[in-house]
Formats: sequence, C-alpha cells, structure tokens
Amino acid sequence: MTTSQEPAGAPGMMVWPLVAIGAVLGGLAGGFVTHNLPVAAACALLGAGTVGILAWQAIGRLAQEQEYADWVARRGWQPARNLPAALVTSLLRAGDTRRLEDGFEGEIEGRRAGIGHFIWETVERSVDEYGNLHETRVAHTDTVLETLTGLQSMTRLTLTPRHHGQGRLADGLASALTTDRSVELESAEFCNAYRLFVADEESELVVRRVFTPGLIVQLVELAGARMTIEFETGALVCSVHGRAGKTELLDAMEAASVAVADALCQDAASPAPAYVPAHAAQP
Repeated sequence: MTTSQEPAGAPGMMVWPLVAIGAVLGGLAGGFVTHNLPVAAACALLGAGTVGILAWQAIGRLAQEQEYADWVARRGWQPARNLPAALVTSLLRAGDTRRLEDGFEGEIEGRRAGIGHFIWETVERSVDEYGNLHETRVAHTDTVLETLTGLQSMTRLTLTPRHHGQGRLADGLASALTTDRSVELESAEFCNAYRLFVADEESELVVRRVFTPGLIVQLVELAGARMTIEFETGALVCSVHGRAGKTELLDAMEAASVAVADALCQDAASPAPAYVPAHAAQP
C-alpha cells in the first residue's frame, strides 16, 4: 500500500487509452467473425464500454486504497498483523479461518485501537461417490475498527443496521434463538435505523444509562454508514461489509467508536443510582 499522490487528472487519462484499445479489439473481433460493418461497430462499442467499466472500477479501488493509507498515515498509526484483541466479538470469531489484511494500530482518544480488512472464511467439505474429499472455501470481508475500553458495566451489546422487513417480530425471533435480547429505545428514528441487542442478563438501567439521548442522536446521524457495532469483553468493534477505504466512512466509524466508548466508560465511572421504590418517592 502506497501513500504517494497521483497527479490531478491521472485516473481519467489512464482510462481513455484502455477504452480505445477495447474498442479496436472489439471491432476487429466482430469484423473478423461476421464480416459485417454494423456488427463490427456494435462490437467496438461493446468492447469500449466493457473495458471502460472495468477500468473505472479498478481505479476506484485504487483510489479507496489510497484514501485508506492516507487516513492511517494522518494518525501516525503503524502496520500491524493483528487487531489489538482477537476473538472477542461474534464477528471476530466468525468462520473457520481468519486473517487481517492492511492492518494498522494506534490510539483513538487515548485508547488502544486497530483497523484492517478482516477476512474470515467458511470451509465446507464433501466426499464424492468415489471417496474423494472436496473442500470449498467461501471468503467474507469486513473493514473493522477495534477500540479497547477495558471491562465496563455493560456485558455485551450488538448494534446492527435495520433492513427492510426487520420489525419487532424479527427482533423477537432473534432474541428467542440467541443469548441476547432485543431492546427498543424511545427514539423512533433510532429504532428505524438500528437493531439493538444486549445480553439476556443485562440490566435495563445500565442500557438506559449508556444509551443517553446524546448518544442516540449521534448514532442516528451516523446511520447512513450502515455499520455494525459490537461490544464484548472490553473491546468495541465497528465494522462495515467489504474493503472500505473512503475517508468519510472511516471517519464515521471512528466517530461511532469514540461516542460509544465514551458512553460506556462514563457509565462505568459514575456511581450507580440507588433504587428508590415507587411508594417511597411519593411526597
């Protein structure tokens, strides 16, 4: 991964020669096979379009890699082979094999942190009729930002983007099938944007203390990033699907990490309010 800067206009200048080559090759192939000028012209257009799309996609990936490299360089982070803490959340435990690519480590607001493209693979094995073993590997990639907060008053939380059709019924079913339960906060905007799950034994009071109105507003503002946030065993993990590299998305992950980590640490530092029975509160 390089941090060198490309001159302005370089990506576009690189595409057009490739488009021209695609048009020529497509036209020649069409003319050679059909000996028909209109068909050759159509093949030239098809070749130019196909090469142009592939070239722009490749340039887009290179641009994102450059933004990613610049993002970590501005923070002075150093290359790392692994995240600060492994196997601490459900995502980091996923798959049969796991590895980190383009990993870097540093600090966010004084907390140890790491970022990278987390690749986890599922391995499926089958035996054919002749007794031969076949292995199929399916790779999944997530961009992960991990921040260490230390153990907090909250045991575990998972915040995921809400997709179309995932209403209360889906939340209830997920709660019944896992060791976590769904929590619905008072903000309709928040509930429309996210699904919140906490450990079954989690205190409702702790959940409300962590998810203050201020934190809820911040998370709603960041909902467009479509990130998943997990906290478990003193590690906070923000993730998005794919190899993310755009500065705006990485900034959103960092902002969410800081907001949730601050809320968790502030709750742990504040004394728990004493329980006051309802009848005792009456004058």
